[in-house]
Amino acid sequence: MKIRKNKKIITLLCCMLAVLIVLAAAAVKQSKRNIYGSEADTAITESMLPKVSEVLRQAELSNVDLFETWVYEFHENKNTTASAYSDSDCRMTAMLLADDQISCNDAEEYTGDYLMIDVDKIKNEEAYLFIRDNLNVFTTLFGETEIPKSGMKDALPENWKKHGIKFYNDKCSLVSVVIKSIDRDEAFVGHTGILIDCSDMQDVYVKTKYLFVEKLAFNEAFHATQIEKPEELLELFDSREEYKAEGNEPNTVVYLNDEYLGDLK
Repeated sequence: MKIRKNKKIITLLCCMLAVLIVLAAAAVKQSKRNIYGSEADTAITESMLPKVSEVLRQAELSNVDLFETWVYEFHENKNTTASAYSDSDCRMTAMLLADDQISCNDAEEYTGDYLMIDVDKIKNEEAYLFIRDNLNVFTTLFGETEIPKSGMKDALPENWKKHGIKFYNDKCSLVSVVIKSIDRDEAFVGHTGILIDCSDMQDVYVKTKYLFVEKLAFNEAFHATQIEKPEELLELFDSREEYKAEGNEPNTVVYLNDEYLGDLK
C-alpha cells in the first residue's frame, strides 16, 4: 500500500511539473509577444492612427497627412474588390515618410527587374507622383546592387557610399532587410520601414523606447510595432520565413541606415 501511495504522489508531482512547464512556456511566449506584438496586434487601426501620426510628426517625418490618407483608404477598401491607390508596399511607404530627408548624389536609371511592380505603379498611378519625381533615387536606394568581394554584409553600405545616399533625420533610421538574389550575385532591399526613437517624445502613446512603422506588402496592413531596442527587430524579422535565405545562400542582413544591425539566421 505504501508503494502504491508513493507512486500516486510521484504521478501527481509529475503532472504538476508538466503544468508548470506549460505555464512557463506560455509566459515566455507571451513575454516575447509583448516585445513587439503579433502582426494582428500591431496593425494600425483607424482608432490607433492619430496616435501613430503624432509620433510621426514629432519625429519630423514627411507627408504624415498623406500617410493618414493611405491608412484610411486601405481600411475602406481592404474588404472590397476596389483598388485603393493607397495600396502601397513597404518601399513606397518608407519613401513617403522619408521623402525629402533622403538624398542621393548619383542616382542611376533603373535597369533591374526586382522593382518592376513598384516602378510600374509609380509611373502610372497619380498617388505616387511624389516618388515619380525622384524615381531614380527610389530605385537606387532599394533596387539590385552588386555584392562586393568582402561579402553580403557590405553590399548596402557600399551602395550608399557609391551613390552618396544619406538619411537626414537624427530621430529615425531607415531599416533595410537586404536579401541576396537567387540566381545572381546581387542584393536588394526585400523589406524596409522606419524606426523612430521615441525616448524624448512628449505626450505620445508609445510605452517603449522605439516605434517601428512599416507596411508589410501590397494588400497587407500598415503596422506600428513597439520595441525596447533596435536588436529586437532581428527577432521580429526572424519570425517571417519570407525574409530567410534559401539553401546555401548567405544570410539576409538587416541595417539601420547604412549601419549593420545583424543577420537573420
